[in-house]
Amino acid sequence: MRRNLSRWMALVAASAGTLSLGCAFATDIFNPGLLSSVGLDPARFLPAPGSVVVAFTNNLPVGVTFVSIKASDAADLTIGARVIETAVDANSTVSEVLDCPVGLFAPGSLTDDFQRDPLAAFVAAGDGVVEVPYANSVLLSSRDFTCGDLINVQIGPALNEAGIAITVRVVPGR
Repeated sequence: MRRNLSRWMALVAASAGTLSLGCAFATDIFNPGLLSSVGLDPARFLPAPGSVVVAFTNNLPVGVTFVSIKASDAADLTIGARVIETAVDANSTVSEVLDCPVGLFAPGSLTDDFQRDPLAAFVAAGDGVVEVPYANSVLLSSRDFTCGDLINVQIGPALNEAGIAITVRVVPGR
């Protein structure tokens, strides 16, 4: 009887030791520092929770339709890409909430072959429409913004040929 009890105790002790080692190993696999140290992007395996708020601000006396793109993977715009069209009345702001992960955000649209088109806004002008491009670079997650940030896309008067310009500003969150 005593021999069976000591075997049982040894089995329990061995199981507890293996289980605790296994839990430590499992948590190390999902440790962002470990993933980075072996050359892997932690965001690919552990996407950041939360959201990015995009505020489209129209500082013109007429209505504007903003066009922008959001993609889950900045390297491949076919993965999780979405074109966002947002109509904004004169002198007002409309917000969109983008669930993370967001790998890339940019004013503009996508062509049929998933290339970025810089045409970013349509401004009502009399009987017609003025097309406004955004020539600056795209915003990349971790480099330009992170989950929890506010991206403010503004259109307003400018001293250029069209007299209108789009600016983008990131306001850090949390």
